[in-house]
Amino acid sequence: MAASLIHTLTADPPILVCTSLLLCSLAALLFTYARARRPARGSLPPSPWRLPLIGNFHQLMAIADQGLDSLSQKYGPILLMHLGSVPVCLISSGEMAREVIITHDAFFKDRASTKASRIMFSGENDLLFAPENNFWRLARKLCINALLSPKSVHAMFYVREEEVAKLVKLLRANGSGKAIDLSDLLLNLACSIVSRSVLGHTKVSGSVEHDSEMKGKLSLEIVHIMSDLFSFEDFIPALGWVDHLTGLNRMLKKTAQKMHAFLDQVIDEHERNQSGDDDDDGSSPDKNDRKCFVNIMLELRRKGKSGVDSLTRSDMRALVMDMFVGGVATTAAAMEWTMAELAKNPSIMKKVQEEVRSVVGEKSEIQESDISQMKYLKCVIKEELRLHGPKFTIRKSTSNITIGGFKLPVGGTLAQFSYSARARNDVAECKHRYLLETAHALLCLFLLLHFIFALTLSLQQLI
Repeated sequence: MAASLIHTLTADPPILVCTSLLLCSLAALLFTYARARRPARGSLPPSPWRLPLIGNFHQLMAIADQGLDSLSQKYGPILLMHLGSVPVCLISSGEMAREVIITHDAFFKDRASTKASRIMFSGENDLLFAPENNFWRLARKLCINALLSPKSVHAMFYVREEEVAKLVKLLRANGSGKAIDLSDLLLNLACSIVSRSVLGHTKVSGSVEHDSEMKGKLSLEIVHIMSDLFSFEDFIPALGWVDHLTGLNRMLKKTAQKMHAFLDQVIDEHERNQSGDDDDDGSSPDKNDRKCFVNIMLELRRKGKSGVDSLTRSDMRALVMDMFVGGVATTAAAMEWTMAELAKNPSIMKKVQEEVRSVVGEKSEIQESDISQMKYLKCVIKEELRLHGPKFTIRKSTSNITIGGFKLPVGGTLAQFSYSARARNDVAECKHRYLLETAHALLCLFLLLHFIFALTLSLQQLI
């Protein structure tokens, strides 16, 4: 058949000419259409070379924070990297970060969801990954009023004091000169504080102690899933089937079912306690337990206040897990880095110890109210945040945006890479060193807050 078609075309030149013109025209139209849909090369941010399929993953895995800093110095304050087939723009400039935060904030409110978030949170009905809509505004208002406002934080001071006292007691019991793994202890401390603040004391498994252990294990599991696991489907959709082979899908669904079942039991117990179904035999929670996030959320829903009555059980579970994802790992990392920097800088450690002794005096225990008087310690913590703050703040654009003269299309992912801006040559003295002994430290603290929050705070407010 092919031979006869070739013979027909060659035997009749007009047909050959018309066919050739038709094919060339079709190819030209396809090429023009593809060029029209593809952004002009000059409009895209500069990008390092990448490998087929995996993109720039090999560079991210090999060089981490400091490597990204060197890339930003080579390619500029905004660069385009491909994580598999997902293009991500990384910003490392305070000026561009301010442009995103202030000028284009309305277009970067949505986070890019992941397979883990969709399974663990039963879709996107949570505070972290939900698009900006009525539910997101309700969830944000609820979380702030019930747990994150200064009044709510202060109301849970007893939880922090009790958990820190347990940690100090454990350290004293093991203070025989042996090495102690502070990383695990600080992670467990953050997990216990968040767990009690969010869930309160429960006896789902028969005892408060066993419930606390279960909460700790499940909390650490969900933090690990949300922060450490890699899914092929998220970055290389064509290889999404690999997640089935590795058992990732099965593990995510199993963990989600286990976490959801436990949280349902916790919520049911709080509902029973509120309705007075339990007999007053001493098993009911103490008065302080009424301040926990779940109890306040159920109380508001029962009274029909603030639109909380529209929240489903799935919504409440997702909001509870949001608090663990946002509060455990970040708090533990901040404490661990602070201790590491103090150990590396003995002179600063000595000054902190002197300040603590001068504030506490003859008291046997440090109370939370004492910390407000420790100005030098606050500077230490803020300097730690400058050097070791969150690596990425990832957002998804909802409109075509131009940043620094470069275009970011709708649905494009933008990540504020804060390491470079924290340790950039904008303030040479602050580049990678831990500074508290010079006046430049105050400027560094100002740059930190200015970059992350775009706030114009006075130096008096920083210390």
